Amino acid sequence: MKDTLKIGLGIVIGFICLGALCCGGVVLFGTASTMQTTTQEGWGQPLPTGTERPAPTPTPIPLGLTHANPAPLGEPVVNDQRVECTVLSVERGVTLEFEQPSEGTEFIAITLRLRNLGPPDETRRYNSTDFRVVGSRGVIYNRMFFLSTLDDALGSGEFFGGAKVTGKIVQEAGIGESDLILIWDPGPGSSARYLSLEQ
Repeated sequence: MKDTLKIGLGIVIGFICLGALCCGGVVLFGTASTMQTTTQEGWGQPLPTGTERPAPTPTPIPLGLTHANPAPLGEPVVNDQRVECTVLSVERGVTLEFEQPSEGTEFIAITLRLRNLGPPDETRRYNSTDFRVVGSRGVIYNRMFFLSTLDDALGSGEFFGGAKVTGKIVQEAGIGESDLILIWDPGPGSSARYLSLEQ
């Protein structure tokens, strides 16, 4: 009789222990699942409540590549041929000896510095006709030929890597027109660059 009671008591205790183990496993599994859903990848750092991952910051477009984002006056830009251009000064309302500006416009003289950043044994060409002007009116001024020639005109030529040239170009713009921008477009081999002519 006593043996029967001991066996029965052992069976009851075994069921109780088994039930306790099952309940503990459920609690532990639930806790682990909750921790997994509220932590970030890595070392288990908790996610801030009610926040989202920030969107990636877009890469800004370098200055001088677009009309809407010209390089500031005095800042150099480099074209696809590895030639650097810098606007050194701008003079409005200049007079030329043998010609007059078109009606409603004025002549402007722009002093430029060009540098060939390529290897010493490679040459690049330059020409004052590579430059045009646009302002707040949206009209592109592109006067190609002048009877008058400045003593320090940029002109045209060719230079080796490491060399630099400085000179003036003359172009038209509307009288008093604002937001003047120099368009530098050497043609095949490079896309245009844009340089502000105002502070």
